[in-house]
Amino acid sequence: MSITNPSAGELFMGPQQVTITAAASDPDGSISQVAFFVDGISIGTDNSAPYTANFDLLSEGFYLLEAEATDNMGATILSARVIFKSSNGEGNTPSSTRIYGQADPNPQTFVEQKFNISNRPPTTNFVDWTLNAWLIDIDYPSPDLTTIVEELVNQPGWQNGNAMAFIFDATGSERRKAYAYEESQAEGPQLEITYLGGGIAARSSGQATTISTAPEVAPFKGEVRIYPNPTDYQFFIELDSPVEKEVTINLYDAAGRLVRTQEHALVKGFNKINFLTGNGQGGVHYIHLKNEEISILKKVILLNR
Repeated sequence: MSITNPSAGELFMGPQQVTITAAASDPDGSISQVAFFVDGISIGTDNSAPYTANFDLLSEGFYLLEAEATDNMGATILSARVIFKSSNGEGNTPSSTRIYGQADPNPQTFVEQKFNISNRPPTTNFVDWTLNAWLIDIDYPSPDLTTIVEELVNQPGWQNGNAMAFIFDATGSERRKAYAYEESQAEGPQLEITYLGGGIAARSSGQATTISTAPEVAPFKGEVRIYPNPTDYQFFIELDSPVEKEVTINLYDAAGRLVRTQEHALVKGFNKINFLTGNGQGGVHYIHLKNEEISILKKVILLNR
């Protein structure tokens, strides 16, 4: 998902209401709601696309915008695996097994009878596992089984607390032996699932969206030149000021974090300001010049320094 409006570093003149818009989708379900946050504080939710929320800009500054989508299934699987503990040291020749889930929302316990495994319907998704050397009393985690677990929990009728069954179909001839739950509950196979609870499907990521608001002053009409751009340790700002006035020059990164501040006494007319960037990470930055008369926001690209 992503925030589509406003854009990163967008400047708003004077107090006003800003509409925040986000795009969200879920490839294996649907989005039930999108929550919006400004500087970590919730400002509202929307249950239908296009997902929007309004925010009142009342004071000058930079704001971090975030959006969080919730899917209809109640959780997002981040990783899943089965961990076995080997009970012997047999097996040095690589061997393979194919892992399925049982396509049943609440499978029955395995029992010792013919076709009790082969008659169980497999999931569409499967994962292949190549087993190499098998040493005794070592934990061996399977590959990631997220696609299988997602298929299981998305079945009609599945609910929290239901059982899951996994079928291991060996294709190699060399045996691998692990502890069973019946012989050791502590050393038997363990299903380990990492998930994001509360139905959170995604949170806006990548470059943070920042917005700023400036006081209600007459917009600056003159040309402002910043060079060289891109630059490394310093750049120059050229502008014509309508008055003699102190100006504060703030350098922000793309997330709205203040990197450096410099004060400068403007003269009426032409000004050339040398701004030192200091050491830091490169990337998109914003330079903000402000006083009671002017408020100017410009983008500058800084190289790694």
